Amino acid sequence: MVTFSVLPKFRIPPTGSLRRRRASFAARRLTAALCAGLALLFAIEAVVSQTGTAPVAVAARPIARGEIIGADDVEVIRFPVVAVTASMTDSIDELIGNVAYIDIGGGDPVLTSMTRAAPLVPPGNTVVEVRLASALDELATGDRVKLVSALGCADGGHSSDGGSNENGTQTDTSPSYGTAATCVLADDALVMGVNEADPDAESGYGTVQRKASFAMPADAAVRVMQSQEAGAIVAVMR
Repeated sequence: MVTFSVLPKFRIPPTGSLRRRRASFAARRLTAALCAGLALLFAIEAVVSQTGTAPVAVAARPIARGEIIGADDVEVIRFPVVAVTASMTDSIDELIGNVAYIDIGGGDPVLTSMTRAAPLVPPGNTVVEVRLASALDELATGDRVKLVSALGCADGGHSSDGGSNENGTQTDTSPSYGTAATCVLADDALVMGVNEADPDAESGYGTVQRKASFAMPADAAVRVMQSQEAGAIVAVMR
């Protein structure tokens, strides 16, 4: 019977020999080279992930709270992938027509939480432009407010603390401190738009008036139109 063996073909140098040391050194160099190659590969992948970009909608200019966002107010630029969050959007169409809920700086990403849909006139309501004596810099489209007259409830409306007079009209039972009792003309007026203050138009109380459009029921609108001809109307945040 003939037997074959491949073991004699592999002549392993004896331990401590020069050839054994050289082979061991070469193996270590090969291992080090492989590790360096893997480290370089991982580094390249990390750099690629850092420099990869994705489209993000940003403000093309500063947008003030309460402004309705137009097509020229936003643009899409590319952001590093690692900086993109779920609250960002790459759709300009998703933002156009919305109202800015906060001030947005030029170049800042427009997050979905920064805008809200423009308000629609509720059924049965009408829109009235009202001259306000109150300095409400925080008043923004979509807010809901109370409209209050400083002249009291001479004809309709109700006072803020719920007292009643002999005719059934509610009056203010708290001290007036030399002024007429305040009167709520509209309990829930929806802000449809805010105009810039007019420095040339002052109320009888020495404050600059500003105009804003409100949606409200017809009876409240009549009270507001009658009252604003007689005296100051202020908007109170709900």
